[in-house]
Amino acid sequence: MRRSVLAATALLALSAVLPAAAQGTPGERLRRVFADEWEARLRDDPLLATGVGDHRFDDRLAETGPAAARRRLEAARTFLARVIDYMARNSALTLTNITNEVDRYIA
Repeated sequence: MRRSVLAATALLALSAVLPAAAQGTPGERLRRVFADEWEARLRDDPLLATGVGDHRFDDRLAETGPAAARRRLEAARTFLARVIDYMARNSALTLTNITNEVDRYIA
């Protein structure tokens, strides 16, 4: 749980420090990638959502079991692919830094 909170906090912090930009700009596209990941993480981990003050998912618990684990792994891979795609197009961040951070999260 601690790892999830730290990763979620880092994602939220990164999306918060990105400059506001018009829709469709590189900054806005990257912000959308992280915002989508954050939203999915809150939906997937209702206790995390409650812990950070989002009570939309208070009526449920996180799914467990092999199917849920596979779904979370696929979501992490999709997120990584979106970040790599962004970086390939914009070169704003280093691939190594982002890959290492995501690898730590899914390990």
